[in-house]
Amino acid sequence: MARRLAWRANPMQDSTANPVIVALLFLARCLVPVGILLGFSYLLRRLGLVQGPPPPADKTDNSRSSSEGRQHGRP
Repeated sequence: MARRLAWRANPMQDSTANPVIVALLFLARCLVPVGILLGFSYLLRRLGLVQGPPPPADKTDNSRSSSEGRQHGRP
């Protein structure tokens, strides 16, 4: 009798979960945090607390800047 009760107490043996429900829960587990992060980012930008990156500088000439050749101790 004790052996029979031990088998019933193991939830890993129970396979009554619907695969569609399991797939929906998996998607919700992945998509809900992404939605929260995107919504938080949107609100921060909308309130003006975070701004976008500055536009890239227009480099039409091939001249080197003053700090370009001095990286890593090179003259």
